[in-house]
Amino acid sequence: MNLYEILEVSENASEETINKIYKIQAKRYHPDLQTSETKKLEAQEKMKKINEAYSILSDANKRKEYDEKLKQQREEQKQIEKQQIINEATDEYNEKVQKTYYNQVQLNNKVYNENQQDQNVYTKKDYIRDYNKRLRKLKFQNWKENFIINLKVILIMVIILTFIWLFPPTHKFLVNMYEENFILQAIVEIFNKIINSFKNL
Repeated sequence: MNLYEILEVSENASEETINKIYKIQAKRYHPDLQTSETKKLEAQEKMKKINEAYSILSDANKRKEYDEKLKQQREEQKQIEKQQIINEATDEYNEKVQKTYYNQVQLNNKVYNENQQDQNVYTKKDYIRDYNKRLRKLKFQNWKENFIINLKVILIMVIILTFIWLFPPTHKFLVNMYEENFILQAIVEIFNKIINSFKNL
């Protein structure tokens, strides 16, 4: 339960609305207005949470920081749920493929036994070996696709950086920044020495 749910307000609620709802909640859960000791303790715990929520949501800076944190948590949760769906789908697919392939192998064994009684049967060990080969092939194809995507990203970055370097205003800015920054000059000098060392080798 997030702070908006604790205070029972919308995430788009205005500051005026938050103040109004807080006053209503404070009256509703005031410990002195409760009819029993149990309800009084529950109200005290509820008011503690309400006060904590109000202290953040009533402060513009704290609320903005909390909203960003809440947004990030939701994005992370979406990614986790998305990955869980992918993992479940992948496991289900692998299980179906393996079952189908194994059934086909069993059928092949039956046919083979009927026609070639004097030869070795295609065993489960052979099936596992062939299945692992196919799995390695699929992994390699996946790695290849990821490599191509990464290569495209690098090429795009190189094109963008080249354009930035060749574009007169940004080129001038980068040159000035380099000439005025001793740390950057030192890094470039070290990088050049490393490259020259490799060339000498």
